[in-house]
Amino acid sequence: MSTMASYSQDYFYAYPTYNEAGNLDGLQQYFHNKKIWYEHLYKDGIIQEATDYLIKVEGKQPLKGYFKDGKPYDGYFVHSENDLELNIVDHYENGTQVAQYSKPISFEEGYSGNTDYNATTLKTDYKNGKVWNGVQYQYYKLEDHAFLLAIENYKKGELLDIELMLGAIHYAEVLNLTFNEDGYTLKSNERFESKAGNVRVAFTDVDAGKVSFSSNSGFEFYQASIEKNFQKMDGQVTYYKDGNSYSYQHSSHFKISEEVDDDERQNGSIIYSIFEALMERTPKISKNNKNNYVLLFKEQPSEFSTKLFLDEDGAPELGTLVTAGNSPHTFSYFKYKKGKLTESKENLPMEEFEELARFNVDDFVLD
Repeated sequence: MSTMASYSQDYFYAYPTYNEAGNLDGLQQYFHNKKIWYEHLYKDGIIQEATDYLIKVEGKQPLKGYFKDGKPYDGYFVHSENDLELNIVDHYENGTQVAQYSKPISFEEGYSGNTDYNATTLKTDYKNGKVWNGVQYQYYKLEDHAFLLAIENYKKGELLDIELMLGAIHYAEVLNLTFNEDGYTLKSNERFESKAGNVRVAFTDVDAGKVSFSSNSGFEFYQASIEKNFQKMDGQVTYYKDGNSYSYQHSSHFKISEEVDDDERQNGSIIYSIFEALMERTPKISKNNKNNYVLLFKEQPSEFSTKLFLDEDGAPELGTLVTAGNSPHTFSYFKYKKGKLTESKENLPMEEFEELARFNVDDFVLD
């Protein structure tokens, strides 16, 4: 993930120079059509100064920024996300960010990046190093060359709403996230889908709540660490990595109308796919959290997860049950088919446990 304020990106230089230790040293420049786009001054591999000759901010050009211990300290710092052709300029004073400049992105008019490459007409004000008025970008690179861009809108330091764009080559979906007193609502955009839908998350407790899709479908859920046994009721349990251990979400009391299931699923509705993803893990998106918006969509394949379906009495029916091991940092798993235990291993270290217990579609094929 990137908040679009990282300076660890790979820069390209025309004729890079190195010192005897093999570190970048001296003035490094990048040219395009025989013109200098930017130049960076290094000392023993650590960037000291950056000058950008391409981007203009409030009439200022070129833009110069000074680093301290390799981090932005004073001046203007240009960086970009090539997938979006979006240039971001951070303005620092004495080590504190005071503003950010970018180009507005209008998803309502259809996606377009920085068609005017030099444009940075949108200003976001910072206060005490934090966003005060304006927008903040959260950018995530996903699998298969896809990406997620979240545009957070702030007013007087308060997060008001978020616009989400899920994109790939020749593909884009746009959703709006707004906050309710007890949770949040996601709504799809009619410009990108044949008909708009919405998903509402209402928290009844810190780790529990209800999710509704449109007006006639939904489910209840709660989340807990694997040290706590799941409640004896029907539904599905999805396990996921949580720091150095694992937690789970138990979703139950499903109500999925036939009309919604047939229409939305068959037409590949993005809002319905989010509804399905929330059955596995419902993130706590709020005005106060550092939100991870990727969790609103299906888990990425690189992340550990596995699943267990329960019968009407809450007993294991199909899938993998996960528990903590008898010694610290060990874990156990128990695989079931048709309510019968088919495989189990206990007290495994994390690496071995994940290799054996990770979700495998073959575990859900009934003989």
